[in-house]
Amino acid sequence: MAVEEDDGVPGVRLQLLGRFQVRRDGREVPPAAFGGRKVRALLRVLAVRRPDLVPHEVLAEALWPDRLPADPTANLGVLVNRARRALGDPASIVTGTGGYALGDCTVDVAEFLAAVEASGAAGSAADVMRAASAALELWGDPLPEDTYAEWAREPRERLHRARVDAAERAAGAALVLGDPRRAAAWAADAVVAEPLRESATVVLAEALAAAGDPAAALARLAELQHRLADELGVDPSPAVDDLRLALLRGAVPPVPAVSAPSPVAPRAFRDPVFAGRDDELGRLRAAVDARDVATLAGVAGAGKSRLLAELTRSCSLPVLAGRAFRPERAEAWGLARSLLREALAMDSAVADALPPRVRQALEGLLPEWGRGPEHVIDGESRRALLLAGGLRVLETATGSGAVLVVDDLQWADPSSLTLIASALARLPQLAAVLAFRGDEMPASAVAELRGSRPGDDVVLGPLPVGAVGRMLGDGELAAAVLAATDGTPFAVTEVVRELVRRDAVVPSADGWRPRSPDVLALAADLGREGQRRAVRRRAARQTGSRAEVLAVLALLAREAPASTVAPACGLDPRAALDTLSGLAAAGLVRLGERGWATSHDLVAET
Repeated sequence: MAVEEDDGVPGVRLQLLGRFQVRRDGREVPPAAFGGRKVRALLRVLAVRRPDLVPHEVLAEALWPDRLPADPTANLGVLVNRARRALGDPASIVTGTGGYALGDCTVDVAEFLAAVEASGAAGSAADVMRAASAALELWGDPLPEDTYAEWAREPRERLHRARVDAAERAAGAALVLGDPRRAAAWAADAVVAEPLRESATVVLAEALAAAGDPAAALARLAELQHRLADELGVDPSPAVDDLRLALLRGAVPPVPAVSAPSPVAPRAFRDPVFAGRDDELGRLRAAVDARDVATLAGVAGAGKSRLLAELTRSCSLPVLAGRAFRPERAEAWGLARSLLREALAMDSAVADALPPRVRQALEGLLPEWGRGPEHVIDGESRRALLLAGGLRVLETATGSGAVLVVDDLQWADPSSLTLIASALARLPQLAAVLAFRGDEMPASAVAELRGSRPGDDVVLGPLPVGAVGRMLGDGELAAAVLAATDGTPFAVTEVVRELVRRDAVVPSADGWRPRSPDVLALAADLGREGQRRAVRRRAARQTGSRAEVLAVLALLAREAPASTVAPACGLDPRAALDTLSGLAAAGLVRLGERGWATSHDLVAET
């Protein structure tokens, strides 16, 4: 879903449809405020099962599926306290006998399901369409951060089924109300989601015929027949056969349009699907399973971050993930701080077992652990204590196995690199995937970091034409884009984004298709202009506060909370969030673990 603006609505609201968000009094709570991924995962588990009390055992299994901490109940207590602080209300999470429940707040999933249920109970076609369209406006991919989590499988399936129900009901109601174009759009969404669902295909065929395209309606019915035969070995129902015969006889007349037909909303631009990197993803998974150290090299825009995201979403081991930022090359322990926070989220009791002086040094690096250092420690002693303590934390937290995932390693500071090298040398149970720009970090430096550990060196090249075809959904468009660019996912995305903005392509079931043959030449021209020029053109459209905020984030070149951006640009907090939301909708900024940043390093560099 698109990033929402500050709506000023009081209370706490959790969004599970689309990117996970928590809003307090209309303002998004930055991910950094939660103090780790586990806290946000805890909130998602509680939200999807609200209002039920979720037992400790169920929560622990969801949060630590591979290896439980020594004291799961105590760890849950730490995570709950962090969540309450971030939400700003101790009553936001209710403590029950043997478990926790989400307190007084709103959850978009509950609103979505209520609207779907209302569409099924409505009496008139107008009421059905009103309720179903309200549900579909809330829709976004449910729990995308937990795609491969076992606890999320059933809720995701249930929500996807409900979405198809809403789309089919909205299509049927629009057809009754004399709006076949809108009916066809909704029915097509339902068919894409469930290709074997006869009732959705029938509504789609009826809508296409009513819109004056009986040939397309017959083609849809033929596709359904082939799918049913190939996948289930059955024939269509008599209703499908009857509709086919009626179409062949011309017995399905077009439906007169209403006096003011509702336009079909254009599909918003979304990043293309992940494609063309299956071999590389398989090699990284094999290295992780073998507890090896894999490297991932590629130029800017080659898709390293997207590939790492796919790897971590499907990884069978606990993940310690961190990212280096360009300004942190001169700041000691920048990357290490992120990694140690992730490790402590796995098992907060790790800190209790550290020697006092080691813990004191680490509290200076991670003040949220405690009160901070009570005594001043000289530079060399502090460095030695941080290395020893960091290694101890990583060793204890990873236990019988984990995977260390680092992005943009070329910008890591020397102290963090030393800690990573020590961990890889001394912790054989720790697999690692280290991603970097091959033109900015010499292979010798990466080899020194890996040491004697075996592994695989993966290099990302241009995408193959078949992969670009799957990303865009049109082979001719894919060939034109690929021939005019360097074939990186970033370059391909920039061309398609501009084509969508110019209304040169129209949405199809599996991507985009050119509106006219001339679009292929336009795509080639845009590709030859280069991705940096495309970013520059998109940024130049931003004016006023948007241009200023974008410039500040580009200069910072790291993630920063809205509370930092607002005073730097002379904006009040609400105006800053409005501006950031607009820039995110334009694909120029994103919300990360520690705050807002440009959507890609190439945006900041351009």
